[in-house]
Amino acid sequence: MNSSKLVHFWRLSFIIIAWIFTICITTQVLMAGLALFTNPMYWNSHTVFARFFFFLPILMAILAYLAQVPKITIWRCFGLFGIVIGLFFTAAISSRFGILAALHPVITIFLFYNCMKVIQTFNYQFQ
Repeated sequence: MNSSKLVHFWRLSFIIIAWIFTICITTQVLMAGLALFTNPMYWNSHTVFARFFFFLPILMAILAYLAQVPKITIWRCFGLFGIVIGLFFTAAISSRFGILAALHPVITIFLFYNCMKVIQTFNYQFQ
């Protein structure tokens, strides 16, 4: 496989993982809504599911590097991981400080926005 095809493969892998991560964020919001408005049993799903995809921004950063995308995209992926850490922090400490519990959904909106920004920037750069 020549270098051009390999870079194309990494770019395709990056955008697929970026969309998977964005869909996972959306699914998390859905599960939180289900827990809040239908059945509190969904809180367990909401909590457990997050542990399956929190590492994806790091994988995205590695794929972005291999795909030879601009460094700003790589740093944005690390930023996404930082936002995820913020979400875990607000969830863990929310029982002690109620204001942090209120920040949890706001940070989620910020995370979703930044996921879409990464995808949009990537698509714009490589059309």
